[in-house]
Amino acid sequence: MKYINDIDKEICKSDEGGMAKGQLMKISKQAGELAEKIQNGMNLDAWVQDKISKAEHFIEAAYDFMMYSETEASKTQADKPGPKDPRRTPAPKKDQKKGSKKNKPDSAKDDKGKITFNKSTTERLKKKVEEHNKKGKGSKATLGMLKAVYRRGAGAYSTSHAPKMSRDGWAMARVNAFLTLLRTGRPSNSGYKQDNDLLPKGHPRSSK
Repeated sequence: MKYINDIDKEICKSDEGGMAKGQLMKISKQAGELAEKIQNGMNLDAWVQDKISKAEHFIEAAYDFMMYSETEASKTQADKPGPKDPRRTPAPKKDQKKGSKKNKPDSAKDDKGKITFNKSTTERLKKKVEEHNKKGKGSKATLGMLKAVYRRGAGAYSTSHAPKMSRDGWAMARVNAFLTLLRTGRPSNSGYKQDNDLLPKGHPRSSK
């Protein structure tokens, strides 16, 4: 005999898309109401600012993942755009950045550089390392490798990017492309060679 809680769980599993749509509609409604309530120049409590910033980051990450599957995102970021490819368009001026206040210019030259990211990005990269290495396929990944790849991708976003894709999405797509290269021994797109220097010596594509 199934209990009500078990039935509820089955319903949730069978209609995760419906639940997500409902949640997004609620978020959209409440975000709109908040936007109307908050005026330019208004002082907000620190915890309110923090929650709004985190919400933006989480929604942006989900958006990038859903709009660009791992395979497509990897190909989008990793190949070489043609002369008329929209990805040759530089990022909007407000998103064009040179250098970093936290990281030195040469911090991504190898997998041993001291690269600092926010906690959320670091945790996501750590999770990718763990998941990749658990599969036991191909060459092992290290956090140092993925940090370097992510930083390179984030930097490249300023000069070329995919429309509607965020800097984080662009950088994470490059990380996904690198993980595919580690796992299979070859890139999902033959044009992706920018990070071969980060591959371990035993890898068939390593430039070391």
